[in-house]
Amino acid sequence: MTELKLMRNGDSTLDLKINVDRLLLIQKAMDVRFRAQVGVLGTSPHNRSVIKPRMATERNAKGIGRPSKALGANKTNAEIGAEHEFGSISRHLPKRSFLWMPLSFYLFEFVQKKATVFNRLIKEGDVLGCYKILGIVGENVVQEGFKTGGFFNWQPLSPVTIAKKGSDKILIDTAQLRKSITSRVV
Repeated sequence: MTELKLMRNGDSTLDLKINVDRLLLIQKAMDVRFRAQVGVLGTSPHNRSVIKPRMATERNAKGIGRPSKALGANKTNAEIGAEHEFGSISRHLPKRSFLWMPLSFYLFEFVQKKATVFNRLIKEGDVLGCYKILGIVGENVVQEGFKTGGFFNWQPLSPVTIAKKGSDKILIDTAQLRKSITSRVV
């Protein structure tokens, strides 16, 4: 049985034991090699967007709000994503991996749920279809990570951040970063 290795940017790999021997035979016969990429890839209108600053609201003693300083700068989703994925000492942001951690720990579980789809595609010889489904499954894993606060692993927001945002939802202000997650086969 051949092992499928999922790699993140850098040198770390995650080994999953999936029998892909037939898929490799099909690939060899077709002389093609594919990879499924998942992330902020720049193919969606959301990825090319720049996040506009959102104004925080200060409340006076009577509870009347007025705009205060901007909560963010004009940044792309990729820039914002990188800050959260790896953390930012200068911005006092803890690491909240929304790509590597969910994909590393939960992709195999999600792929197993689609085993019948993968088996059918492999039997049909649809190599590209397998990789497209793998990308979509990867997108679903990342979205589930957003819903569950990194599968309940992300550090909670500080009270100061909650007060500024007016919400305790982690990595969800405008949902633009979340919407920017796409996949592609290369």
